[in-house]
Amino acid sequence: RLECGLVNVTGHMAAVNLAVPKAREVLAALTGSDVREAVFPYLAARELEIAGIAARVLRVGFVGELGYEIHVP
Repeated sequence: RLECGLVNVTGHMAAVNLAVPKAREVLAALTGSDVREAVFPYLAARELEIAGIAARVLRVGFVGELGYEIHVP
C-alpha cells in the first residue's frame, strides 16, 4: 500500500503571456534553453530558466501570434 497525496500548486504560481510576432526571439534572449520550433513545438511544455528564474513554459498561440505562457512561483 502506498501512502501518497496530490497537491495543486497552480494557484501558487503567477502567469505571464508573451504573445508578439517575435516572441521566440524575445524568449531566446532571456534563456539559455533551446526554444526553436523543432525542440519546443506548439502545445509543448518545458521547464526553463528565464532571466535566472525557474519557470514552467507552455508553447501556445493567442490571436494568431506565436506565444508562450510563462508560469513562475
